[in-house]
Amino acid sequence: MSNKSRFVRASKKGAKVSPADVTLAGPPSEDSEQVGEVGFVWSQNPEFPGYLRQVREAAGISMRRASKALGTSYAWLARQETGGPVRPPSLEQLQAMAELYRVDTREMLHAAGVRIELPADVDTGPTLSQRFTAVVLDPALRPPLLDEDAAHYIPDRVKRQWLDFAEKLVEQPDPKAFLEELLASAGRRS
Repeated sequence: MSNKSRFVRASKKGAKVSPADVTLAGPPSEDSEQVGEVGFVWSQNPEFPGYLRQVREAAGISMRRASKALGTSYAWLARQETGGPVRPPSLEQLQAMAELYRVDTREMLHAAGVRIELPADVDTGPTLSQRFTAVVLDPALRPPLLDEDAAHYIPDRVKRQWLDFAEKLVEQPDPKAFLEELLASAGRRS
């Protein structure tokens, strides 16, 4: 995959842009604005073939069925999964694989070795790891054995789930009462 330039669009005017928004964004809406261009850079990840096979098998999809659904040859997909000599998948193929295998597109892109280079003047805000660390390592919430070094090893998928949970909790009319009721129903408190 060669470097490709794509337009970066903020979902709402003046909003911050994250690399995830760039790779997952559909057609721009009327209230979006062009804020720059982004480069997609692919560098081969030697662990990608094993990852690709693992997620395909976890989805319960045969290689033959996957190649048909992806519109590729069986041989091309087999070489992707074994690390044989093959042209790398396109961004569109990686996104199609992620959808077919039911994994997060960002995870698939990362596993493939795709990196996103945003222009220096695009405000991306804090990274996922920075947001996760700020919430989970807060002294009032920090689990006893979790520190910054340990937090580094938590997969991004889990970090996103924790942050999604925290955001949903904030949306509750009375977060404390909601958590107390939730913990009581789970048998943690009486």
